[in-house]
Amino acid sequence: MLRYDFKNAAGVHCISAGFSENRKLGLQQLVVQTYHFSHEQVKSSNFELDAGNCLDCPFSFNSGNGSCYTHKGLINFGLKSMLKRLNKNKPKEFDQQEFDNFLRKVGKMKIDLIRFGAYGEPVLLGETIVQSLLSLNYNKFTGYTHTWKRTDFQWAKDYFKASVHSVSQLALARSLGWSSYLPLEKPEKIGVLCPNDIAKVTCSDCGLCNAKFKPDIIAKLKYQ
Repeated sequence: MLRYDFKNAAGVHCISAGFSENRKLGLQQLVVQTYHFSHEQVKSSNFELDAGNCLDCPFSFNSGNGSCYTHKGLINFGLKSMLKRLNKNKPKEFDQQEFDNFLRKVGKMKIDLIRFGAYGEPVLLGETIVQSLLSLNYNKFTGYTHTWKRTDFQWAKDYFKASVHSVSQLALARSLGWSSYLPLEKPEKIGVLCPNDIAKVTCSDCGLCNAKFKPDIIAKLKYQ
């Protein structure tokens, strides 16, 4: 696995490239994933201090009800292990030369999927780093954000889906120029139904959950 860890004013970030063991993403697919922790989480090794990295998510611990799927099972175990590593080996400030070296190494590979925000808000990377990752040799990419109402993150509508939680929120996001990802208990035909829900198509083969694909994605509510 290749990895670049760094910190900036927005938080502590881990960008990794490796082979997936996740069936939904696609087994043994080469996946680049970004993870975003708050400074408070890393300093104290307390996973629940997530207001700084999960921001407006209603399923975070500090900004919502704590029911995010990343708080459960093996995913949670892996994230806490990552947090423990970041606490023990504190990342340095972002270094352009080190990041460029990481990009050169990963650039020699054929990436099946770039997954922005495997944990935390991908907008915290900033648009320049997002663009740099999208300059790699990749097949598909995905990304969502709960910050779609915020004026300081409107740049992200060119890359990520708005993560919404009701039909009325979807309509509001559309009015602001976003395409959305909406999980529903009973999916309605108001967008494209998630191919993984219909036929177990992997994210590596699908890749529709980004702003380049304009229609909204409607998925089965599974995690909250």
